Amino acid sequence: MFLSIFTNQNTAHLLELFFWMLGAFLIGWFFAKSIYSKIHQEEIKDFKNQVELFEEEINTTIKARKTYERGVMVPKISNIPSDKTPDDLKQIKGIGPILESKLNELGIYTYEQITLLNDADLDRIAEVTTFGKSKIISDDWIGQAKELYREKLF
Repeated sequence: MFLSIFTNQNTAHLLELFFWMLGAFLIGWFFAKSIYSKIHQEEIKDFKNQVELFEEEINTTIKARKTYERGVMVPKISNIPSDKTPDDLKQIKGIGPILESKLNELGIYTYEQITLLNDADLDRIAEVTTFGKSKIISDDWIGQAKELYREKLF
C-alpha cells in the first residue's frame, strides 16, 4: 500500500507527496534557523558592533575629505625649525606622496615631529586626511617614526 504512492502516477498522489515534502522542509528550515541564531547570537552581536564602528569611521573619513576639498584652512600643527631638513615621510608604512604633501601642509616635515604628536594632533590629521585616527594608530606611525629617527641620528 505504501509503495502504491510511488508506483501510481495519479496527479493527486504526486501533489500530496510534494506538499508533505515541502512541509517537512519548511519545518526543518525554521528549527535550524532558530537554533543557529541562538547558538551564534554573540557572534552576530559582535559583527553588528563592528559594522557600526566601520560606519562611524567611514562617516568621519567622508567628513574629513569634504572639509579638505572645500579648502577649509586647518591650523598647522607645527612649523619646521630652520635648522632641520625635511625627512622622507613616505618611508613610514601608510604614508604615500599625497598624504606626505597633506602632512607638509599641516607643518609636519620630520620624523621627530611625528614622534611628538599627541591625540589632538592625530584628530587634526584625521580631519584633513582620508585616514581615520584608528588607522594612524594601527599603522603605528609614531613607532615607525621613532625607529627612523633613531636610524637617522646614528
